Amino acid sequence: MFSSSWKLTLLSLAIVPVISVAIRRLGRYLKELSHKTQAAAAVASSIAEESFGAIRTVRSFAQEGFAISNYTEKVDETLQLGLKQAKLVGLFFGGVNAAFTFSVMAVVFYGAYLTITGSMTVGSLTSFILYSLTVGSAVSSLSGLYSTAMKAAGASRRVFQLLDRVSSMPKSGDKCPEGNPDGDVELKDVWFAYPSRPSDMILKGITLKLKPGSKVALVSLYFGTKALMLVYDIRLIAQQALMPVYDIRLNA
Repeated sequence: MFSSSWKLTLLSLAIVPVISVAIRRLGRYLKELSHKTQAAAAVASSIAEESFGAIRTVRSFAQEGFAISNYTEKVDETLQLGLKQAKLVGLFFGGVNAAFTFSVMAVVFYGAYLTITGSMTVGSLTSFILYSLTVGSAVSSLSGLYSTAMKAAGASRRVFQLLDRVSSMPKSGDKCPEGNPDGDVELKDVWFAYPSRPSDMILKGITLKLKPGSKVALVSLYFGTKALMLVYDIRLIAQQALMPVYDIRLNA
């Protein structure tokens, strides 16, 4: 293109910085919008799963209308975000095509002026226009690929957040009891509260020792406390539970 006419080349490339800035800003916005769309769809799916899983409870309390309205609200939110995303992509591609068309028109008019003044031949102008159409089509395809990549990056953000999450509970146990562990099970000074309510202690200094073959009754004001004790004993709470000789935290 430079060999045909450097003036026309600079004129045709004048639109590239504007398109580059627009593509970059659109990519960022599409990434955030795609993430919000996926999050709204996930919430809607979660509501549907919970409602179907507890359909007897929903039916018993006559809450079908509430469940439907709640799900419909989240689905509508997802739909609005999807429509907004589609409109934005449509406007962007329309703008890129319009800018490309105006660029070609400017090249044609200025090339005609150069041809009339004798600065270039008709054959050179024709070949330059064909080159411009080829390069413009490639640039348009690249902009579409970039916008698609940004949408995919926004949709997969939550997945990578879960993959990169570092667990607060160590899981590199390096000891394993030998033989059959049929000895005592002991809990030593266990305290526990849920993260959402740190001031309300569910377990308060529990110290418990279970003999082999013994039966122990757990009495509590809260139904969940007894289940929580079982969860704790299978190493889902990171405090001290002892098997015959070993600390259970070393075996998880």
